[in-house]
Amino acid sequence: MAKKKVIIIGAGHAGLSAYEVLARESNLCQVTIISEETHLRYSPTSTPYLLSDLVGLYPLYGLPLTPFLGTEKVSTGKIPPGEQEYPASDCNYLILKKRVIQIIPQEKKVLLEDGTHLSYEALIICTGAQPSSFSVTGQEAANVFRLQSQSDVENVLAVAKEAGKAVIIGAGAVGIEAALSLARQGLEVIVVEKNGQVLPGYFDGEAGKTIQTLLETKGLEFYLNNTVVNIKQDEAGQVCSVSLADGKDLNCDLVIMATGVQSNTSVVKDSGIEINRGILVNERMETSCQDIYAAGDVAETRGFFPDQKTVLPTLIDAVEQGRVAA
Repeated sequence: MAKKKVIIIGAGHAGLSAYEVLARESNLCQVTIISEETHLRYSPTSTPYLLSDLVGLYPLYGLPLTPFLGTEKVSTGKIPPGEQEYPASDCNYLILKKRVIQIIPQEKKVLLEDGTHLSYEALIICTGAQPSSFSVTGQEAANVFRLQSQSDVENVLAVAKEAGKAVIIGAGAVGIEAALSLARQGLEVIVVEKNGQVLPGYFDGEAGKTIQTLLETKGLEFYLNNTVVNIKQDEAGQVCSVSLADGKDLNCDLVIMATGVQSNTSVVKDSGIEINRGILVNERMETSCQDIYAAGDVAETRGFFPDQKTVLPTLIDAVEQGRVAA
């Protein structure tokens, strides 16, 4: 019996959880994982912790990475054998540093950015989330970063060695952790937040004030109810200061934009797959197109209330949704 061709787009927690289930049925499926990343199975929201020398790669990521360590320089190849969680297979493939730019449901094919077409019989979309659409004049300046990947972390660390002052745009969980990590390295750190408290949406105002006071003892400075409206650069094209909505200018050598994320649905553009905030799926993680599924931060599914759909942006939900989709 011919094996069913399954393509998984994305190698985060949802994608690899789906693969784990399918790999146990290796006599039934031929699985291809396609990821534009070079590092597998990590949460982008955890990247700020890597700015600190308090943790290492394995303690942070926690879940077994060993089967994939050493694959950073591999663009195409067999999925390597590893621990029991990732059964070895002669018919499963891992494609790194390649991006799917289009899904063609009527032909059951995906198109890679290099022009390659790959056919599928079942497709699981696990493209996760991407930085929010927040933009500011001058954000193209050198030394302005978003913490979305490990390569972003590596670039920030390289700049931080020579920097004296950093501005963090956003006082959510990622922004605060990034600010603390840089402060531990001796940088002067200013956090700019459009809301009136730190960690908005996580705590009420009073708790936010208590946390802010604690963070200030760690060396952080806050500008609340404020936004960055312009990022200025020097003659070399590197950031030198930011302008705030209240008219203040803050000198800095480094800017991190931590303004939240949104579902990365760009791959389904013009495919006919229904989207709202994320790709709309049912309880089986099925999209509106037959034989196409979605899981993780890209999927919009039933939330706590049965009549409401939402994106569930947690690692636990991503893992479970990946298994259900598989």
